[in-house]
Amino acid sequence: MDKDFDWDYLCCKMTLTVEFMRKYNHNLNWRLVSACQELSEGFIREFQDKVIWKYISSCRRFSEDFIREFQDQVDWGYISKCQELSEDFTREFKHKVDWPLIAAYQELSEDFREEFKDKLEYEEYIIWPIISNNFFKKVTLLNRKVLDSEQLPLFTFNK
Repeated sequence: MDKDFDWDYLCCKMTLTVEFMRKYNHNLNWRLVSACQELSEGFIREFQDKVIWKYISSCRRFSEDFIREFQDQVDWGYISKCQELSEDFTREFKHKVDWPLIAAYQELSEDFREEFKDKLEYEEYIIWPIISNNFFKKVTLLNRKVLDSEQLPLFTFNK
């Protein structure tokens, strides 16, 4: 292909086949490929040294096995926000996940929240969709006072 071809346009605006990307991988703008193209886990694995992991992590759904395999390459902020993570997986990678994003974007059971209350901040508790008052009464806040319903007059909770 002509070296004067607009590779940026091609990488961003056209749907590229796997065969095309393999054949012309040295000409591709991998930042744009990573952000704009639909890439399978197998293709990403094959070109793991070329893809931009921040972009890959932000716009695709991955299996937990794939994330586990590339745990040192993925962007854990995007993984914590954009992926549907099981509680077991989150527990396994508790030192890598972004806890504020986990609290904001993942569906978490009350038992899980109780288990990891030390990793969750007060501000994150108020954005959980449904929390029982009993759970709030158990939570110890920044100043280590137990939260009760009188301390939150501006918030209402689903029962």
